[in-house]
Amino acid sequence: MSLLLLYGASSNPPLPVLDGLRLYLDSFDSATITKTYQNIVETGSGTIGTTTITASATVASKVQAGMKLRIGGTDIYTVSTVVTTTITTVETLSATYTAGSALALDRISQWNDKSGYDNHATQATVLKQPIYNPARLNGKAVATWDGATGFSLPSGLFSIPNGNNTIFIVARNIGTIAIFLISMTESGASRQAIVQPNATQINYVNTTTGAGLISLTGVTNSNPQIIMTQLSGTTQKVAVNNGAAVSNSNGSYENGINAAGLGASSTITTAFLTGDIAMVLIYNRALTDAEIISVNRWISARTAIIIA
Repeated sequence: MSLLLLYGASSNPPLPVLDGLRLYLDSFDSATITKTYQNIVETGSGTIGTTTITASATVASKVQAGMKLRIGGTDIYTVSTVVTTTITTVETLSATYTAGSALALDRISQWNDKSGYDNHATQATVLKQPIYNPARLNGKAVATWDGATGFSLPSGLFSIPNGNNTIFIVARNIGTIAIFLISMTESGASRQAIVQPNATQINYVNTTTGAGLISLTGVTNSNPQIIMTQLSGTTQKVAVNNGAAVSNSNGSYENGINAAGLGASSTITTAFLTGDIAMVLIYNRALTDAEIISVNRWISARTAIIIA
């Protein structure tokens, strides 16, 4: 088996790209992210010469330290802290903004695939676009979901659940339920899904039957985590942070996939992600145990997430 090295914009060390990589999203590489300032349906006010913007309490769930915020149509400031209705900025305000001035954040309309197969994640609808957060994961950028956002993944990935596959997702769930990845059939039934239904459990399924569900318990949703799932024949596995995997033999190859989503499902409107995704790697084969360890170690080195 060949072993190639793929060098990202700031990868150190380089990712060991093994045969079969079909999706590689990396939020640390800003060159792969298409950003545009879009209204967050909030308004604010502030006085020239100060470092304080006053807004409604709901912005605290969307605006976080390190983000870039636009107010007044063109003026952009770096967020230092957010406490309920008060946003403190790094820079002093260059103008006075009256009550009702529109606030906007960098949203992500496209996240480019680095695998070489152009399986880019996209979202054309502005209010469904995740937010770009430049310093969320150990001082590095992530895509942040706010409970109503998500990406569509292209048809080039639809065949992946039809055979052996291995997936890595670097994510943090801070909501009550989260979909990290889901593939669907025309009827809307989930065929392949990685879901965190509560604070301590990761579910993975690669079949339409309930017997195909496999659960890993004892995880902590408040911390960034490296989730690995795998289908090899009928055996499916899920593990977190290079820890011991749980497995069963209830998986199956699937056909008829015609849609895929990252961070949300178009058919499950109550199960959006509230949290972050920093990296997604999808391989169209079952990696060996040694290869899984190698990828986990690279992710750990790149993200500073501690692994087993």
